[in-house]
Amino acid sequence: MSTGDVFPAVYLAEIINERDAARRGAAIERLIHPDICHVSFDRPVYGRAAFERRVAAMVASLTPGMKASLRDAPRVERDTAFFRWQLSEDGNRPVATGGAFVVLTAGVATWFYATLDRMDFEPIESRHR
Repeated sequence: MSTGDVFPAVYLAEIINERDAARRGAAIERLIHPDICHVSFDRPVYGRAAFERRVAAMVASLTPGMKASLRDAPRVERDTAFFRWQLSEDGNRPVATGGAFVVLTAGVATWFYATLDRMDFEPIESRHR
């Protein structure tokens, strides 16, 4: 369980930046509702298992030195959080940026909308069409 001001950093650290599938799965179990609606890559997926498959495919497309981080502090109002994020290789200039809007119920994400501006990073675009 998480609050809107903590969820973005925990999500990026324990789900997007986690390369170990078992640890990532435990974080997904803790932070993502079983019936989540996740909208990204131009289409929605429903349910925790579909979300986990989507994240696994995206993480597999990242290079070992690529990490996601917050671009600024999340904006939170009641049960919603909006945050901007970036992907960069070893802390260099971002190769992708995006934003996310998350609805939390009892501290877990029930609805998640994410955007992605791919910049020069081809693997994400080619693997998620």
